[in-house]
Amino acid sequence: MINENRRERGLTLIEIVVTLVILGIVAGVVGRPLISVIESRTTIGEAASRQADIDYALGRMASEIRLSSDTETVECPAPPPTDDTVLSIGDSEYSLNSSNGQALLLNDEVLLKNVDVFSCKELDPSLRLYQLEIKVPDKSDNYSVRAFKRIP
Repeated sequence: MINENRRERGLTLIEIVVTLVILGIVAGVVGRPLISVIESRTTIGEAASRQADIDYALGRMASEIRLSSDTETVECPAPPPTDDTVLSIGDSEYSLNSSNGQALLLNDEVLLKNVDVFSCKELDPSLRLYQLEIKVPDKSDNYSVRAFKRIP
């Protein structure tokens, strides 16, 4: 009768401790790869977002060059520029500003943050061909795009 009462009361402290130790080991084994997957996904997401921001900035500038009217001038100052203005298209001015950690600005509004170098080169004046380049600190390669200004 004593054995029957003891079994009905529940689990012993040793059984609970052993169960917790086994659950801790299983959680440690399963948890480490999950944390790595979550960290990798976050890093990949940030890189993809950064790439999209760079593509947007270059695409916007290239589109503005392509769609500019014949009366709007496209000016790429000879390197190094005398001021921070790197590209001027009609009323739009693209420049680098180092006060906020090197930001690419469009008319004093931040277009792209964390830019090392932004350059504009007129490759062929007769074709009205321009090359735009952006270099960011965390990558060894440059991002670039070429744009033709429409011929009227």
